[in-house]
Amino acid sequence: IDAYLAEGYSERKARKEAEKWVAKPNYSEHQLGLALDINADKSRCDNDTIYQWLSQNAYRYGFILRYPEGKEDITGIDYEPWHYRYVGKEAAQEIQSENVCLEEYLEKT
Repeated sequence: IDAYLAEGYSERKARKEAEKWVAKPNYSEHQLGLALDINADKSRCDNDTIYQWLSQNAYRYGFILRYPEGKEDITGIDYEPWHYRYVGKEAAQEIQSENVCLEEYLEKT
């Protein structure tokens, strides 16, 4: 929030922008044990390689990309290619095949 305030954002706008990147205290999927960030061991490959593999394969293990590109208006969070959440293999398969985010999937069920 302070960084956005320093850029001249109003208090309200600074808070709204910060919430796109940082969860409110006690609301983080990480803190709740529902999600993890997956990044490359840079001595072996780069993040883009890992993100590409994850986008094609994570659902096979029950994980979904939690904040996909193009779904920011629905999730309220900017695209995070490293943020994965476990939902189980069946749900992950459906989310992957329908190209929906978790909010859209839950709305249908």
